[in-house]
Amino acid sequence: MDLDAGADGAAGVDGAAGVDGAAGVRGDADGERLGLARNAGVSQPGALGAVMRALRRKADLSQRQLAERAGVPPSTVARLEAEGGVDPRLGTVERVMAAVQARLVVVDAHGMEVLPEHDDGEVRDGAGRRFPAHLDVRPVVHATDWWGNWWAYWYSIPRQQWPSKAPDFSFDLSRGTRDAKRARGDRGSMR
Repeated sequence: MDLDAGADGAAGVDGAAGVDGAAGVRGDADGERLGLARNAGVSQPGALGAVMRALRRKADLSQRQLAERAGVPPSTVARLEAEGGVDPRLGTVERVMAAVQARLVVVDAHGMEVLPEHDDGEVRDGAGRRFPAHLDVRPVVHATDWWGNWWAYWYSIPRQQWPSKAPDFSFDLSRGTRDAKRARGDRGSMR
């Protein structure tokens, strides 16, 4: 597990969240490192505890003071800082980190923060459901933008005369097509 502190006020634990992404803790506003070892993607037992202790020391707070600021019992702070066996809730970790002006972030394998490309809650299908997260959603502007318009490659018909009502947004069903578009940098206008 890689631990680092960045200049943006977030504390980071790399290597914990998936194949190409990692949960991160970035820390102090002045960019000072928390003094924790970087170890490319290898999980270190007790790493969260070490990060929590470093953040608390930097804020010059006792466990009791930090617990009071975060609105949690002192035993919760003690468990978070313990070296083994703790599996805290994410919300608890976020509350305690917020109390010392730190935040959790997700970073990729290169240490770059991963941010949402748009609010997925805004884009829904005709039944009001969210589109699957792995698909590159795009608005349907031309007949060929929707895979349901199979005829669009042979006929040119104005939208108001299309044989079936097209959705507002669409995506590519074929993984090969999605991968080719991503390689070209064409991910649609939504993602």
